Amino acid sequence: PYLPPEELKWLKEDLDSTDKPALIFSHQSLRSGASRAILNADDFKKTIENRKSRVLACFNGHIHIDGAVKENGVWYMHINSISNHWMGEDFTCLGRYGEEVDEKHPDIRYVAPYSKAIFAIVTLDEHGANIKGRQGEFVGKSPEELGYYLKKRGRELIELGEPRVTPSVEDRYLSFDD
Repeated sequence: PYLPPEELKWLKEDLDSTDKPALIFSHQSLRSGASRAILNADDFKKTIENRKSRVLACFNGHIHIDGAVKENGVWYMHINSISNHWMGEDFTCLGRYGEEVDEKHPDIRYVAPYSKAIFAIVTLDEHGANIKGRQGEFVGKSPEELGYYLKKRGRELIELGEPRVTPSVEDRYLSFDD
């Protein structure tokens, strides 16, 4: 998961050839240090560093969470997944859809599925982005109820400091004028 040098070169040339604002959409996060970001996010950051006045925001969806971080004048916006959040074997939950479904689709036990597909609609104006999300809910136990945000350290449980997984995208407005 990385941007090849020729794509970074194209991006640099494309941004240099215009004075218009740009929005960048990607599957994985482009923000250096973000969870499950592209492996060469630092190279991406260097590519846009001197062009950040034109890069208004970078949108991604890979990590299946809602979140917005403004870093060095650029918004990095995580848009939630359409169907579920992968939690892994440590957070197995059986019986959401019944024994037959668990048997036929064994990986479903490792996710927190949403009851309906969720998405966001981004509307741009001269000052920012208005983001409206479709509300949803979990089928069965939520990540929080399954202890997803706690990590064992010896015998003690500690809170993980990461954004919460939620099937409802909060309505928000990102101002590009800040």
